Amino acid sequence: MGARRRWAVPAISLAGLLLGSLLVLVATRYYPAYRSALAARDDLRAAQALLRDSRLDASVADLATAEAKLNDAERDFQRTRQTFDDPLLRLGRRLPLLGDSLSATVHLTDIGIEGVQLGRDAIAVTRTYQQLRDQRAEPLTERTEEIIAELDPSMTAIKERIQHIQEKRERVTGAALPPSLVSAVREIDRDLEEMEDLTGTYDDLSAFLPDFLGFHGPRTYLVLAQNNAELLPTGGLISVYGIISIQDGRILEKRFEDAVSYSGRWLERSQAYVEPPAPLQRYLLRDFSWNLAVSNWSPHFPSAAQDAERFFRLAGGQPVDGVIAINVHTIEELLRVTGPITIDSYQVTVSAENALDVIEEHTRTAQEGEGDRKAFVGVLAEELLSRLMHAAPEQWTPLLEALQRLRDQRQLLFFSHDREMQMLSHRLGVDGALQDTEGDYLMLVDASVNSTKLNIVLDQRIDITVQLDPLGTARHQATVSYRNNLPAWSRGRDSLLVRRLMLGGLYGGYVRLLAPYHSRLESVTLAGREASAEEIGVERGKAVFGRFFSLPSGQQTELTFQYTTSYMAQAEDGALVYRLYLQKQPGTDAIPVRLRLLLPDGARLRSAALDGSPVASLASVETDLAEDRELVIRYELDE
Repeated sequence: MGARRRWAVPAISLAGLLLGSLLVLVATRYYPAYRSALAARDDLRAAQALLRDSRLDASVADLATAEAKLNDAERDFQRTRQTFDDPLLRLGRRLPLLGDSLSATVHLTDIGIEGVQLGRDAIAVTRTYQQLRDQRAEPLTERTEEIIAELDPSMTAIKERIQHIQEKRERVTGAALPPSLVSAVREIDRDLEEMEDLTGTYDDLSAFLPDFLGFHGPRTYLVLAQNNAELLPTGGLISVYGIISIQDGRILEKRFEDAVSYSGRWLERSQAYVEPPAPLQRYLLRDFSWNLAVSNWSPHFPSAAQDAERFFRLAGGQPVDGVIAINVHTIEELLRVTGPITIDSYQVTVSAENALDVIEEHTRTAQEGEGDRKAFVGVLAEELLSRLMHAAPEQWTPLLEALQRLRDQRQLLFFSHDREMQMLSHRLGVDGALQDTEGDYLMLVDASVNSTKLNIVLDQRIDITVQLDPLGTARHQATVSYRNNLPAWSRGRDSLLVRRLMLGGLYGGYVRLLAPYHSRLESVTLAGREASAEEIGVERGKAVFGRFFSLPSGQQTELTFQYTTSYMAQAEDGALVYRLYLQKQPGTDAIPVRLRLLLPDGARLRSAALDGSPVASLASVETDLAEDRELVIRYELDE
């Protein structure tokens, strides 16, 4: 027995020595292959960045450079792949320590090879688009079906390539990898998510646009031109409405009219009265009927759109297929595409830089009896729409990019009576619906209820503090700061215009905070003093807390809501996860936001990210509401 033990010790030592030597040999072969894979990845990243930055308008030189980078990446990836077919490295995949890394690197190399082909597919899409854009001068809208048909084969190839990459990515799951490979896997996951979003958006657009543009039959839309200088929940006072009929990408009819005058004629003719929502009645309409101009009281656009259409129909309007909402921000963004527009009948030129001032100067207030003061907006809207429908080929890409920004910033909204079209508009992010989200949610909705244009001069800031307890209950303090900057804005302006727009400068605002359904309001303070909530209700499954405030010219104030929401942190992959979704109100600018998150005592932060980007500290996270935001944190509690 002793002899066996004496022989066993040298045998184990010898086996260890052989294993160590094999590890060294494998590592010697593996390291150069690994470096080659890194070089290929860098070339692939360079090509990807070039294509992302130049987008559909990539120059011939840009596309040639991207192709060269892809060729270099393919060469290095193929060289790496051949190295891993070496018998020694095949054996190395069975070894401890290096085995997982070797196998993962093989799979990642295969993903890289697929990524090269994906880049070539993207270049093919770009070239096809550019050829279609440049071959004929017909309007983009009239060629929508043709363009989709030509792009479909390349987009199908891209979707198949993404599927192949996903299958290879799944083989890496669960491997014990070094940090460099873990980072590579995370990059692939982010890229896959981005590519799935892009192809999903393309699929939705290719179904949405032909129907929207009337290729399946004529379509008629009610257009709500909202003035965010007088802010209401979906973007502003509906100062002008329009009717647009489209078939095969061509406009058959377009007309615009003052929405206030339209409603006034209906009320005078019918003597009808429709009771407004309580805050709208109390602070703005008083004994006046609810009507088209202020029909958008709901922050949930599908509801507001149907209310607007109801008042349009009550006043004698025709049936429509859907409702489109725009505001002054929309006009400014589209003017950056078309360039300045000269309105000869008013002897004025409107640009993205002066649009708000010019519109206000030529509309002033709808109550004044000096003709149709909203006619200017109608003339501008008709001319802008005509230019967009006949955009020159070099304007196609800027127009598409502008529409994407308007979608992201919630400055362009759409509702359809067709269930499938409405579902597509939701997936495309243009339906203006209150978001159904995982975890916590907050939306602040402002409404000007003093019939002034003071939102032009009103500065805002939002400060949000969330304290989490060990059970995942979130205690919130949301403070909105307002400053009425009328004195500074008025300097150098026509005093009569200032008086007509601002009516003395007293801002009257009604604020609603929307939160998860089971939230419980604890207190409201206004200018540092306790105040009661004027509204505690529900809107589309969200709790609603409302309060009015007034703000004289040159003054500032703060409105604070404190409330509690239970079960906001959920167990996920061995950690607790808290998500906070901030929804932007249409018609607003990029309101500054400061977030502060307080974890339970003794909790350890694993990670924090705002819109997918890492956050260094939860003590003060600075962002804005240029678009919706989402904060996600992962943490652990002490045992």
